[in-house]
Amino acid sequence: MQTLERVAGRWFSPELKDVCSETAAGYWLADAFIRGVTLSEATNLTRFLAGPPAVRYQNRTISARRYPTGGISEKQALLLPPLMRALAHEFRWCSPFLVAAKLAHTGGTRDKLAVIPGFKIASAAELPIWDGVDRPVRYFSAGTELCPRDAMMYRIRGETGTVADTGLMSSSIMSKQIALPADVIILDILHGPTAFLQTRLEAEKFGIMCEMIGKSNDVKIVTKLRKSANILGRSIGSSTELVEASELLRGDIRDKSGQREITTSLGFIKTFAKELDLDPEKVCKRAEIALNNGEAFDAMLALFADHGADHNYIRSFANNPRNTVLGNLKKTTVLASRPGTLMWNAVSIADIANNIINSYVQNSQLSDTINQGGIELIAQDGTQIQEGDPLAIVYGESSETAARILSSAMTIT
Repeated sequence: MQTLERVAGRWFSPELKDVCSETAAGYWLADAFIRGVTLSEATNLTRFLAGPPAVRYQNRTISARRYPTGGISEKQALLLPPLMRALAHEFRWCSPFLVAAKLAHTGGTRDKLAVIPGFKIASAAELPIWDGVDRPVRYFSAGTELCPRDAMMYRIRGETGTVADTGLMSSSIMSKQIALPADVIILDILHGPTAFLQTRLEAEKFGIMCEMIGKSNDVKIVTKLRKSANILGRSIGSSTELVEASELLRGDIRDKSGQREITTSLGFIKTFAKELDLDPEKVCKRAEIALNNGEAFDAMLALFADHGADHNYIRSFANNPRNTVLGNLKKTTVLASRPGTLMWNAVSIADIANNIINSYVQNSQLSDTINQGGIELIAQDGTQIQEGDPLAIVYGESSETAARILSSAMTIT
């Protein structure tokens, strides 16, 4: 730990940020990525990244959250918080939900929330006065304000292609959990072709490492493994994923992929209940009622209001989420060039959404301001299509450019 402070402290210091420091940090990360980071090294790196001891919030309720390792079109961070908020007062729980910016090919929840006018992620400065009763679910940024060193390393890992090392991943993720603790933290570990961890074995090893780091820092970690073989849902991109999540909570989407997302949310709710010594069946049944009677969607609107979203926008969203979010955006429909069986390249589609459609706004005074838009997939993998069939709708200022490039992200055989 002392060696890390002496050698790497300058590299990851926001106050001493310069080109030389970032270059040195990049080389150090590349070396760590190539040789691999051991458990003992990851434990020390976690503490180094977390910084000073955490500021405890004055919660009068039990606290729980779920944190993912990253996947394409992963929308649980838009679905689970409203559901938890709908049940918060009844079961006396709160959730300090952490959200991060996009990393590599995965889209960040912070970027998805940024398309909501007026929406502000809660500041870490709120923590000492947040009691978990008033506004029981809060979105906090897993960024510079919470973990300055990790925020810098997070960005450099994305720029240098040093993301998918188990030790570096566990250190980064666990530093945030230590900086903002909760009574129960579920790590949603995705594995497969569209995730950072490719195999179940990698995911299991990663989970064990995180559990051990958590244990050494008095943070309870519960790991859940989830396969991420392709796109998790039917849309990719900040605006379209927000619409898809809202339509799932409203019950507008009843297809197989939508039901999988809801089942996943209920699974997390059940695990929270079990770990918090509540009746899992009772809590799950109550969650299903909240989904069916509109409470969960109302809780989404309440979350928007809690975070300062524009009141007129919320009213419009309550009546018609799709029209509110997508109605004024340019759109381009992608048509099949020939008949056959369609297969999408999920990583390529994600890169188009992240880098072309949802790119950061040039000359913006706000670093988290992004261009609105996204991609809705009309035809799913394995669909038999005919020439001229609509395959996808691309929304946003760059929709025409993105639609042209999208043809390279599919195969028709």
